[in-house]
This record gives sequence, C-alpha cells and structure tokens, in this order.
Amino acid sequence: MANHDPIALFRQAIEDAGIVLARGEQITADGHLHRARAADDKAGARSIWYNLHLDHPIAGAAGDWRKGVSTRWSLKSPSRMSEAEREALRLRIANDRAVFEKELARRHADAARRAQEAWDRAKPADQDHAYLVAKRIASTGGHYIRQIGNDLVLPVVGFDGMIVGLQYIGLSGTKRFTAGMNKRGNFIVITDPPEGQGDGLILAEGWASAVYAGAMMARKGHYCTLAALDAGNLVHVASKAREFFPDWPIIIACDFDPVGMTKGRQAAIACRGRVLPPPTGLRPTESDWADFLIRRQEEDGEVANG
Repeated sequence: MANHDPIALFRQAIEDAGIVLARGEQITADGHLHRARAADDKAGARSIWYNLHLDHPIAGAAGDWRKGVSTRWSLKSPSRMSEAEREALRLRIANDRAVFEKELARRHADAARRAQEAWDRAKPADQDHAYLVAKRIASTGGHYIRQIGNDLVLPVVGFDGMIVGLQYIGLSGTKRFTAGMNKRGNFIVITDPPEGQGDGLILAEGWASAVYAGAMMARKGHYCTLAALDAGNLVHVASKAREFFPDWPIIIACDFDPVGMTKGRQAAIACRGRVLPPPTGLRPTESDWADFLIRRQEEDGEVANG
C-alpha cells in the first residue's frame, strides 16, 4: 500500500512543506544528497535537493534552493524512538548537514565564478534600454550597470566587495539572479561609501527603488546606498551593515506594501536604524520609492542616475 511506502510518505511530507517535485522525478533513497527538478523549474534547472535513508531510523530531508525552504521527516516520531535510534538520527543529521553545507559552498562558489565571467564580458548599458527609459534612470557608463544581450546586468556583492552573483533585468522588467548564488546578506551597490565619515546608509529593496531613494537623500547629505534585492533580505543586509558601519545612521527605505513595511521594521530593529516613512501624497498604484519619485520627476522633468 502506498500509505506504508516510506518513499511515498516522504514525497507527501515534502510536498506539504511546499517542496514539489516535477512530474516524473523519482526519489533515490540511498542516503546521499541528490538534486531534482521542481514542478515550477524552468528547463534545465534543478532547484530541489533531498536525501532519504531507508536504514533505521528511516528519515530524510529536502529543500528548495530557489525558495529557501527546507524540511525534515522521519517515519517514526522521535518521541517514539529508542535512545539508540535517536542517537543514530542525531549523528546522521549532523553528517548530512556537513555534506549539505559543503555542497552549498560549492554551489555558491560556482555561481560567483560564472557571475564574474559574465560581468567581465558585459558591455556598457544602452541608455535606450526599455527598462531604463521606463524608470527614467540614466546609466553611469558601466561602473554599476552593464548589459548582455537585451538584459541589464547588475553585480550582487558582499561587504568584502566580491561579486557573488548578478541580477538580470529584461526589457519588460522581468528579473532573475545567477542560479545558485548566495543572496543572503548580499546586495547591489548604488553609491559607494563616501571617503571619511559619511552621513549614513540608505537601504532599499529593489535596484530602481534604491536609485531613487538614494538620489532623494543625496540632497540632504553624503550617503552610501544599497539595494537588498528583496524584502526578505533587508534584515540580513541591515544586520551586516551595522557590523560594517557601527556608528552610521542606517535608514531603511522599504517598499510601502504590508510585507515591505513589516520587513522594513524588522530590519530597522536589527540594525538599530529607522524606517523612512512613506511620503505624503502617495497614490494607490505607487508601491515603492521609485514609483512615487518617477511620477514626481515626470512632473518636474528630471532623470535619476543609476
């Protein structure tokens, strides 16, 4: 019966956790780390990782690299295991974690290598690129933004300045990152830290929003401006920024939607900073600082610099 099959039970458990294998993907239960296609993966991608042990205690783990989710499963509840079984499971988990972390480090290193190679061959961004035109952003000639084919290319870096991946932005604004890159705590630089003591750091979510928030605050002082890539990464970048800039004011220019505001407040608490309040006169269709300031610049006839 399928409901007594540990492989079927494992598949159902990871699906319940949001880790859904593509149709036709089989689970190899040999206790080794495997990669597999997710149901929503693009052709050639393998976002899911898993390992499943059929020797006792029967247990496994799985996750989705792209979604950043993971789960553990065991056929028998730990509370029903013998002391020997619990100890065997503990040692197995520790060993599996070491294997996983080694694979994750290899994956991140490979993504960083591919990103650096792509960045090196990228050309200066075309000022007439549809996304730049739509966002009313002027390219700075290739220092922070380049182009490969029809895609704008933005380097994602850490506080050591090393490229960990790239963000690609298509003509219509579709966005993707280098497959396998380490996103957590990394960011896109909009403006470098000023020499000497600056007036603070501005941290926004997306690149365009950070460009506009940084330009707005530049009228008030010398700020370093970073884009945290998404709302969930705000708190990780903010925490690292506080370590890197222990005495600087940190201002979180988060998006205006409920998720953005919630994550922005969490980031501000983590770095002992503050959230930049949403502007007055905000229209319902304006979800971030780019939306708001683009409309204001269209009214004033200005263009931002990226």
